[in-house]
Amino acid sequence: MPNHEKKSRFSPTIVFLIVTTWLISIVLIWQARNPGSPTDLTLWQKELSEVVRRAAQAVVAIETELPRGRLLLENTGSGFVFDPDGYILTNEHVVHEAQTIRVTLPDKRKFLARLVGADMRSDLAVLKIETPDLPVLPVGSADDVQVGEVVVALGNPFGTGADGEPVSTFGRVNRLHQTSADLDPENDRFYDNLIQTTALTFPGSSGGPLIDGRGRAIGINTAMGAVAGTAAQFGFAIAFDAKTRSILEQLTAGGTVYHAFLGVETDTIDAETQRQMDLKDISGARVTTVLLGSPAQLAGIRRDDVIRAINSRRIYSPQDLTGTINDFQPNQTIQIDLLRRGETQTQPLTLSVQLAQRSLEDLYGYTEEARQGSILVWGLEVKNISRWRRRILDLPPGQTGVLVYSVTAGSAADQQHLQPGDVIIGLGQYKVDNTEDFAIVAEKYRDLPRVITLGEDR
Repeated sequence: MPNHEKKSRFSPTIVFLIVTTWLISIVLIWQARNPGSPTDLTLWQKELSEVVRRAAQAVVAIETELPRGRLLLENTGSGFVFDPDGYILTNEHVVHEAQTIRVTLPDKRKFLARLVGADMRSDLAVLKIETPDLPVLPVGSADDVQVGEVVVALGNPFGTGADGEPVSTFGRVNRLHQTSADLDPENDRFYDNLIQTTALTFPGSSGGPLIDGRGRAIGINTAMGAVAGTAAQFGFAIAFDAKTRSILEQLTAGGTVYHAFLGVETDTIDAETQRQMDLKDISGARVTTVLLGSPAQLAGIRRDDVIRAINSRRIYSPQDLTGTINDFQPNQTIQIDLLRRGETQTQPLTLSVQLAQRSLEDLYGYTEEARQGSILVWGLEVKNISRWRRRILDLPPGQTGVLVYSVTAGSAADQQHLQPGDVIIGLGQYKVDNTEDFAIVAEKYRDLPRVITLGEDR
């Protein structure tokens, strides 16, 4: 059977002319909208170079020393002058616990710097050097920044800017309003408004400015990131938003920055929780731990509650919850909307919570206590008494017993009116010094015996 090929309606010559005409028309339109484009591009490059040159006059290199026993730990970082009287902004982690701070200016002069104020949670610090009339880098607003915008990161990567000439890296903004609680959780740092850019930052760049095309500081370079298995790298900068400017003002005045504390540990909502609570969506933060004595515990928040909103602001994830609490001040009273699983159906509740002041020492104490082993029986959860809890309860030296950490509503422990924070020193006729004693004694009783607590005979 013969193969009949269908002939094309257009000859190669006609196709070539059509494509060529199309390309020429695109070029003509582009040139009409961008007259003198090659010249404009050259001018733009020169203008940007001049912007970077002026901004670099306010960028400084920072070197620190921290004696640790027989060792001398050294660190390098960056900063920039924001006040002509010698005030410099940098990251707190650049100068953390440093005994000696040296600053090198772009004109190669070196100064010993004084720490005016620092805030570990926001990772910001203000230094002061004694010299007047310094070039200043103007501070812009991150609210005006857009994805795709050209930015330049300036700093002292690997100490290469310690000769007074900061290094610059060029890139674009590829994400705004990024939140990260895992860059340095050991020091309780929380970053809730990061700018992610392709302008690379390296060790030593921290504290330097991220500038826009007009030469204004729109962020503070803070960290670098990479995509696993690839060569892709990017930088993070703390955005210059209203909150950052407020913290900067407080630190410059030598004040202390206070942060709010709720006192829960949360996780995402899993399929089992969604099924049990008959949730239409899994937005929110599921409470996994309520820290004993925290504002959350005092307000009545319970394990497995699902937090959905704070002051009518919707909560979509545990990170969102942390960021929202971070926007409040200690002693503020907030309204928390949550869902709680009841015996027959899920109940919506609104609780008033007075936030406390966030303290790194107390945070360590709370979390260490929450994560240590416990015994759960008769609706009663008990733990050994930590050194931190002993100080909080002002227990006498040598006092033994176990700490009541939680009580299940309606349980035998609840019927005996036991409360979280009580110290149990006896069960029935037996003395209890620690959780090992408690476990041994608990095996002797089917039902909860008479409980003896410190300071009260039940």
